[in-house]
Amino acid sequence: MDTVPIVDSLDQIYTDGLLDQAQRYDQLAQGFEALYGQPPALIARAPGRVNLIGEHVDYCGFPVFPMAIERDCLIAVAWEPASAEARTTTTTTTTVRLSHVHSDQYPACVFTHPSPAELARHPGVPAVVDISANRLTWSNYFKCGYRGAHELMAQTAAELPASAAKPPYLSSHHHPSGLNCLMNGNIPTGAGLSSSSAFVSCAAIATMAAHELLPLTSGNANPSPPAYTITTPPSASVQRNLDRTRLTEIAISSERYVGVNSGGMDQTCSIMSQPNSASFIEFYPRLRATPVAVPRVQPALTFVIANSGVTSDKLVTAPVCYNLRVVETRLGALLLARYLGIDQRPALAQAPPNNRHFKLVMDEPSTTTTTTATATTTSPSQSLRETGWTRTQISQVLDTPWPQLERQIEVDRFPIHAEVFHVYRRAHHVFSEALRVVQFRQICQQAPLSATAVDHLFQKLGQLMNDSQTSCRDWFDCSCPELDELTYICRAAGAVGSRLTGAGWGGCTVSLVPSDRVDHFLRTVHREYYQVRNPALGDEPNQSDLFATQPGRGAVIYRV
Repeated sequence: MDTVPIVDSLDQIYTDGLLDQAQRYDQLAQGFEALYGQPPALIARAPGRVNLIGEHVDYCGFPVFPMAIERDCLIAVAWEPASAEARTTTTTTTTVRLSHVHSDQYPACVFTHPSPAELARHPGVPAVVDISANRLTWSNYFKCGYRGAHELMAQTAAELPASAAKPPYLSSHHHPSGLNCLMNGNIPTGAGLSSSSAFVSCAAIATMAAHELLPLTSGNANPSPPAYTITTPPSASVQRNLDRTRLTEIAISSERYVGVNSGGMDQTCSIMSQPNSASFIEFYPRLRATPVAVPRVQPALTFVIANSGVTSDKLVTAPVCYNLRVVETRLGALLLARYLGIDQRPALAQAPPNNRHFKLVMDEPSTTTTTTATATTTSPSQSLRETGWTRTQISQVLDTPWPQLERQIEVDRFPIHAEVFHVYRRAHHVFSEALRVVQFRQICQQAPLSATAVDHLFQKLGQLMNDSQTSCRDWFDCSCPELDELTYICRAAGAVGSRLTGAGWGGCTVSLVPSDRVDHFLRTVHREYYQVRNPALGDEPNQSDLFATQPGRGAVIYRV
């Protein structure tokens, strides 16, 4: 069963700073007990990620190449299963309490889970908690994971054979457990390191564990299990429906409730990453994460993250940045399919909106059929118009009214603000970036045998990262002046490659630095970028903004 691992020791999660982490976990547990009057049963943990290469191609169906980092989101949780009396009625609600260790910045939130009777009045999958995409509140991300976990429970119950014994938490009269939760996180927010996806994933894991759907057992469990350990673990038939892939898929879809049309890389990396490896993540035709070991060479490959200081909030800027780019690539795929004469193929015509992407078009053999597009243009680049397309032009070529197109590409769920769509420029980036991802993986898998080969390894990986940054800046328009300057400084300081990471428009860069240059690199970047902006800073680099990292472990459950 490939489920979320259970660990009993922090050295199963982290390789460095164990004393600091121990203090952090102890403070979280003590704060939880002071707040709720009981110790936490467990701590769910989900890391952030840094994308080494493959920007904005996940929602286009192409693979990406990120790695989990050691910075993470923690949620301490305890639960109270529904009483026997509550299980005999369909009108009982339960309460979820959520707090943050930094309560001055993140106010506490309390919400109720509707009773079974209330949920029965809703057709289809019930909305167990309302999430407003128009209200910018930190608790929305927890609610996404919580709602997604309950939707997965409902799906699992529906998939089980009628003859299968269903645990109470999968029954039609499901009474959820009441939850007490306390969160802590050290992933910089708005920095392109997936703090929001780590939060959503962590919330889903905590909720699943509280409802006995993640078996709290491990190979090195204590001889005397704690009192909170589940006494009736999920049956094999249930477990097969709740593996890590299913959990990842529900985390991906549920984060979209906040109004950002995310592609899936962030949640997949957070939940499925393996220690000491990056992840080659594929999305089409099915979700799959393949660990790829970072080459062990001397000097070692070191990835350094530097925060530009420009906040990049995907939700706030979504209509003109992230969501708009998703729409531009969707429209580009539709136009390219029409040009190639394959737009009416069942694979495309019947695909759900989030699968009408460039990868699907690329995988379909093209024809020479004359279409509206080919009647007025002579090449794919002309058909996609380097100068951009208006809504009217797109509607005419696709022979589809714009309101219908908006529904097809889910503009009703993920609003945008644009009159012109630069689909050719976006396609240029997507196809070239997808190739760079494959090349990056291939190079990592080719172990160098000599000092000269090691040097070539650095240079080839670095060049791919630099080319990616150029493409993000010039073709996808997702960089910003600060990121451009920071990548320039990083290369001058000794990085063989440097690029933005995350959605862009601010946030962080990731640089490939030989290990014997790291100290010089950190001091130089600190002096040339951070001290220039704030002369009052000391000479020591601030580890909150500038730090080396290594491939970390994915999500786990820590037994307190």
